[in-house]
Amino acid sequence: MSSQGGAFARHVLVPSHAVIPLPQQLPPSVKMTDAAALLVSYGTAHMGLTARGRLQAGETVLITAAAGGVGLAAVEIAK
Repeated sequence: MSSQGGAFARHVLVPSHAVIPLPQQLPPSVKMTDAAALLVSYGTAHMGLTARGRLQAGETVLITAAAGGVGLAAVEIAK
């Protein structure tokens, strides 16, 4: 394994509590890369709304960039 890291590394080491396992059997129409991207988009949106924005049930939120993955996920989560 290369000692070089960064965003384009082939392998990374992370603590087990920092990962979310994918189901053993994904539907045939779902690619592994799409499933991983879904977790990134929804994870980012959830963190932004809850941890940073402290959004609570019953509050109103304005999402100004709902055209990309994270924005669309934020709209879904905010509902």
